[in-house]
Parts: sequence; structure tokens; C-alpha cells
Amino acid sequence: MPLGPLVVATVFAHCAFSGSRLAISLFALDQGASALVVGVLMSLFSALPMFVGVTAGRLVDRVGIRRPILISASVLFAAVATAGFFPYLTSPPSSEPASCCSTSACSTQSAA
Repeated sequence: MPLGPLVVATVFAHCAFSGSRLAISLFALDQGASALVVGVLMSLFSALPMFVGVTAGRLVDRVGIRRPILISASVLFAAVATAGFFPYLTSPPSSEPASCCSTSACSTQSAA
């Protein structure tokens, strides 16, 4: 079994996962998310491996490493390609513009 495709798939998966982690946090901040929301989003990147790690390990022990890595890298590639080819597929637009100053106290200060 050649090792080259596994190494390429693993490197691509790592780059895509790290890049999406950065892009999601920056996109959330751009949309006006609070530090708490960004922190929760970043913690979700660790939640999935926590829940499926043991099951995935058993699968790899049963079928070998090649097929699961190639399948997961293909799914990751499709997700990253979708985001790259269709960048306008973001959250639905809200009825009011995003503002860093949306509290009523801030609105009364700016009106005075």
C-alpha cells in the first residue's frame, strides 16, 4: 500500500481543519459575535473528537487506516471547496444592520 496518498490526504486535512478554525473565528467576529460565542465555536472543534474518538479508533483498527483517512479527507475537501466556490453561502441577512453598539444605553448616549 503506497504511503504517498495517505500523507497528502493527512496534510490537506490538517491544513483545511486549521484554516477553517481560523476562518470561522474571524467570520464570527466580523458578524458581531461576542467573545463568548467565538469561544463556544472554538470549543466545538474539540467536542467532536471527544465524542467520536473511541468509535473512530475501533473503526480504524477493524478496517485499516487508508479507507477512513481517504473518505474523511474527501468529505473535508468537499466542504472546503463548497465554501471556496460559493462564498456567498453565509448566514441569512438580518433585518437590522450589525453594530458594535446595539445596547439602549449606547443609543441614548449617541443621541445626546
